[in-house]
Amino acid sequence: MRKLAYLGLVAGLVLTAAGLWGWLRRVPPSYAALRQAKEETIPGTWGVILEPPPADLEPSLGPAKAFDIAAAGDTPEKVTRSLALVRDEGNGIEGRPAWVFIARDLCFLSNKGELVASSRRPVEPERCTDKNLAIEAIDAKTGEPFMVTSGYDETERWATATGV
Repeated sequence: MRKLAYLGLVAGLVLTAAGLWGWLRRVPPSYAALRQAKEETIPGTWGVILEPPPADLEPSLGPAKAFDIAAAGDTPEKVTRSLALVRDEGNGIEGRPAWVFIARDLCFLSNKGELVASSRRPVEPERCTDKNLAIEAIDAKTGEPFMVTSGYDETERWATATGV
């Protein structure tokens, strides 16, 4: 009788562990809707590529905190964000996990690299359009800004391929 109880206990533990494993595998990765879903090049850049991050990537900071670092408290409209691995072989960046912010109609960056509306510049600039892309990448682990660049989207319709 004792052997039967022992076998029942072992079987119960095995089934519980299998059920827990199955449940854990179905939990989506953090920030699933903001994760880069496929590899793509940001238009108008010299080969800045966004790649899907590994499923087990857990950023040390969330998108709101990363945005505060990128925009220094400003909230420009039309900002796209993506959790991605950033690759820019021309600048020696190989698959760095980052929050990537892409703003349209912001083709002027401040002297600190922050995204700034063209209306805040001291001189009257040429007007930007939705074709102009201002891009900033913030390291998803350290919060360090490591890339500020610009792009150009002739179609005005390009968007990051986010979501799982």
